[in-house]
Amino acid sequence: MLDPRARTLANAPFDDEPVSEDEAREIAAARAALSRGEGIPHEQVLAEFGLTPKTLSVGAAQFREF
Repeated sequence: MLDPRARTLANAPFDDEPVSEDEAREIAAARAALSRGEGIPHEQVLAEFGLTPKTLSVGAAQFREF
């Protein structure tokens, strides 16, 4: 693995923090909503941050230089 970002992710410690009952309910509700097709489109999430798929890909190209 030569990519430093990939190496960092591969060597990251496992998250062993227990999931609380509230978190488990939230996760179950989110998964159920997704299975019903109630997810948020990617374009909508980007728009909330003032981005578009095009601006995102242009910005990502800048990071490839590192």
